[in-house]
Amino acid sequence: MYRIFKDDCTIFLVDSLEHSKESGFFYWENQDRESINQLIIKYPAYLYFYHKDLEELFHQFQSKFISIIAAGGLVFNASRNLLVIYRNGKWDLPKGKVEENEAIDLAAIREVQEECGLSHIEIQDFFGKTYHLYDLNTKSYFKTTHWFLMESIQTEELRPQLEEGIEEVKWISIDKLDFVFQNTFRNIKELISKYLLSL
Repeated sequence: MYRIFKDDCTIFLVDSLEHSKESGFFYWENQDRESINQLIIKYPAYLYFYHKDLEELFHQFQSKFISIIAAGGLVFNASRNLLVIYRNGKWDLPKGKVEENEAIDLAAIREVQEECGLSHIEIQDFFGKTYHLYDLNTKSYFKTTHWFLMESIQTEELRPQLEEGIEEVKWISIDKLDFVFQNTFRNIKELISKYLLSL
């Protein structure tokens, strides 16, 4: 199963009929981008697309959009506080687009450094991928973000990348994340929750 997020909608790509009785369940028929967007409007919480070949379904679905590769991090300091940023009215995790011919792990480090003013970061492990759709300037994008667990030993003051719309950067104790969860994106909330469950 693949989960793809757009705004508050979670789109499930599945190869099982387990959810076939859901009102937002559809057999994949190589729908075009416009019909997908119309279904998201009609089913703003959950939407299911079924095909017996999951990887083919994922390939066909992704092909309807402009593909973007990004990388970011769940960054912790020595006190096991999580690094979060505030951008466009939402709490988020630092991430950004992978540049041409750039290694994904190095892109993740670069984006965290640029967005937060950190200089000393080490990758501990790969944590997973998230997928989401967004629209910009009449174009629709499919973003795949590669996430890494990172550690920072830096004690200097954090510096938000203002030119990227980041208003605030801060360390938050993992037992005080409620206010972040109340004002973040669904994929970010689920990503952090996945980490907390792994502890």
